[in-house]
Amino acid sequence: YLYALGGAPLLIPAAEYLEKLAKTNNGLLLEILVRHFNYFGPLPVELLDHVNDIGQSKLLKLASEVSDQIVKEDPGWRIEQWPEDIIPHLDIVGRSLISRMSKLDPAARATMDEVLEHSWWQMDFRTSSLLQENRDPP
Repeated sequence: YLYALGGAPLLIPAAEYLEKLAKTNNGLLLEILVRHFNYFGPLPVELLDHVNDIGQSKLLKLASEVSDQIVKEDPGWRIEQWPEDIIPHLDIVGRSLISRMSKLDPAARATMDEVLEHSWWQMDFRTSSLLQENRDPP
C-alpha cells in the first residue's frame, strides 16, 4: 500500500546501493530489516519467539539495535512522524491506519474489524485534495 501511494523511494534503495550490499555478508538483508524497523517500530520480543534460528535472531537483534539508534537521532523515520510531503497522497489519518496495520507485533496489529472501523474510511473523498488533483478538467 505504501508503494502504491508513492512510497517506493523510501522502501526500495537505489539499485547501485543494493548491488553493493548484495556483495556483503547479510548486508542486503540487514539494510532491509533496518529500514523496516525504522518505519514500523522496534523489534518486538514476540517476533523473536517465532524465529527458531540463532543466526537469524542475532541478525534481527542487530538490525533492531541499528534502527533504534537511527530513530533515536531522528524520530522522523517512523511512519507516524512522516510529513505529508514524503507521500503526498497519504494524510495523517491514512498514516495512522497504515501504522496500525503494519505493527511488527501481531498482538498489537489492528484487527480487520479495527481496520474497517478506522476513521480513514469515513473521509469524504469527493472533497479530498487527492481527488481534486487527479480530476479531469470540465
